[in-house]
Amino acid sequence: MVDKYGTTQDPYTYENSTVLVNKLNINNEAVLEAAERDLTKDRTAIKVLMV
Repeated sequence: MVDKYGTTQDPYTYENSTVLVNKLNINNEAVLEAAERDLTKDRTAIKVLMV
């Protein structure tokens, strides 16, 4: 994705993408969204078990 001036690649996104660079190294928006959902769900389940 180009920067707000339309001249260069946004350094915070993967090349030719609107997905932000992330620790999972996922550059597909749908896959990243599913991974975030699953990780959040798993983390919530762990918190519930700890109570």
